[in-house]
Amino acid sequence: MRQGGAGGRGGAGGFWLCRLFRAAVALPERRAAFWVLALINLGGFGFGIWWYWGQIAATPWWLLPLVPDSPLSTLLFGVLLLFLLQGRRAPVLAGLAYVNMVKYGLWTPFIIGGGVVLWGRVAFDDVHLTLSHLGMAIEALVYARYFPVPWPYLLAGAGWNLVNDCADYFGGLYPLLPHPALTSPARTAAFVLTCAAPLMIAAVQRLRPASPLAVGCDEASAAARAARLRSAGRRGAGRRGAG
Repeated sequence: MRQGGAGGRGGAGGFWLCRLFRAAVALPERRAAFWVLALINLGGFGFGIWWYWGQIAATPWWLLPLVPDSPLSTLLFGVLLLFLLQGRRAPVLAGLAYVNMVKYGLWTPFIIGGGVVLWGRVAFDDVHLTLSHLGMAIEALVYARYFPVPWPYLLAGAGWNLVNDCADYFGGLYPLLPHPALTSPARTAAFVLTCAAPLMIAAVQRLRPASPLAVGCDEASAAARAARLRSAGRRGAGRRGAG
């Protein structure tokens, strides 16, 4: 009996996880999701600036774009979502936003995990920063599947990140780490993810869905196009019948 109950609970858990996964993957098909995620990402930019403020205040102004890595990522992605809401493609912005979001969405949890292992304790900030950064990587991959960008723009995004990595680890601009022993792993992970992020995005883009929203990004526009096609078909049929 207990085994059956455990199996039932496991099956229910798997069912809801599957539902959650499908809902996440289908987010670009819902116009409201663009607004919600744009606001979340722009809010994340504000929080990130507050988090980095001590380092920002001590950095010369011409180096500021190289300092708040994750906040800049969410700003770019939030602006990209606003462009997509208007049916506008911005491939340079998309390439940079996708690469940044995937890279720092994976780099940060890796570094936080290393700090937890070295210090032997878990703080609230560790949990919420890990979950929020994993969300960054997931949303970028989900939207890249619907709104792909050509390889050159992904390479441009990787090129910017390579410059950022060199400034961080050869110019001393890298963010505050949870433990001094993580400097070398942080550097290695940054360069590896700069190379891996475009490959991950390109792999996901090969799974593009067939959805009218992937082109128009607007349910109303998709419905209007379908109505116009049906109307044109009826007019054509009427002319053939009259002839």
